[in-house]
Amino acid sequence: MADPTAPSATRRIQLATLAALSLLLAVLLWVPIAVAVADPITAISGRLGWMLFSAITGTGIAAGVAVIAWRRPDAFGAPARQLNPLGIVCAALLALPVAAMTAFSVEGAYSALALFFIVLWLLPEGLGVVTVLALTLGVVAGEAVHHGLGFGGVAGPVISAIAAIAVMWGYRMLVRSADENASLVTELRETQAALAATEREAGRGAERARLARDLHDTTAQHLSSIRLLAASGASLTDIERTSGEALREVRGIIADLTPPELRDVDLAAALDRLAAARPGVSFRASGDAWPLSVGASTALLRVTQEALNNAETHGQAAHIAVRLQVADDAVSVEVDDDGVGFDAERWFEQPELAAARPDGSGTGLRGLQARLRELGGFVSVVADPGEGTLVRAELPRLAAESRPS
Repeated sequence: MADPTAPSATRRIQLATLAALSLLLAVLLWVPIAVAVADPITAISGRLGWMLFSAITGTGIAAGVAVIAWRRPDAFGAPARQLNPLGIVCAALLALPVAAMTAFSVEGAYSALALFFIVLWLLPEGLGVVTVLALTLGVVAGEAVHHGLGFGGVAGPVISAIAAIAVMWGYRMLVRSADENASLVTELRETQAALAATEREAGRGAERARLARDLHDTTAQHLSSIRLLAASGASLTDIERTSGEALREVRGIIADLTPPELRDVDLAAALDRLAAARPGVSFRASGDAWPLSVGASTALLRVTQEALNNAETHGQAAHIAVRLQVADDAVSVEVDDDGVGFDAERWFEQPELAAARPDGSGTGLRGLQARLRELGGFVSVVADPGEGTLVRAELPRLAAESRPS
């Protein structure tokens, strides 16, 4: 229905992962504080104040990274593939409190593991690995200051760095694979949309040709006969008989134009079938039904189909509710989804947004709006980014009710 402005489900998971790593770093920065408080010697030495400052600063920076990531998914929504100045700044700022804490306390090295993962996320693959190796040397140096250079002080940071690099390498492969699959799905949808548009246009052309033939071979011939009968002074009985035949032919043509979904059922049953054929779609009808004209039923059915297609294709909706409401003076259909939504006001005020779509979609609802207006009704859309979409089509009874002939 529109280009979603909120992060996709995949991006939200990735952002949540980065936020969790930032939270882990913040928690690990406070572990040395807890140990130092229980150690009177540390408190007396005056290091506790500097450690508190480092922990508070690091926690604030980690929280800032999480906020920036959520507000700028384009920047931190996935592990960096190219150099990003903002990523470099955030990585450097996070490294400072970790380095300080490592210098003040042996437990400060715990926070380095979380830092490794965040650095590998914020920096491109090659630079990230080099930076993590440099940070590992710093952690080893800090361990040497506290305990001397031993096997444990070297093996622990090195193994942590290797593990972080391996895990993030695998994660990057998964992200690349997911992006490639999403790209293939998008291309497939665009191809399907183009093929469907071509088939629809071919079908409309064939239908127009068939309708022209039917009108020429039946209605036009009858009207010509009526004209000749009237000019020759034929009896009213002959004229009435010929006009009756013409009327039956026109009704037959109209019946042939009825959508297949409405050939043997009313609108409520057609919408029920439509919902039942799609996963995650529910249908409910309310009110006392009165007979709808073919044009009204067709228009409301087409609005529903277009809204469902948009909700599933563009809105990524998991649940969609279709509601048919029949009142004394009007009939309406609502399609309410829990998808990503979009800026509806901007979308309808700027038609070029739809025209710019490579798959040619985006004009369906506008066309249906025009169709409903011709019948005396309207189509309204209520949507905001991240809040789902509600499409409502309504026709007054005077325009929608089937008239006895």
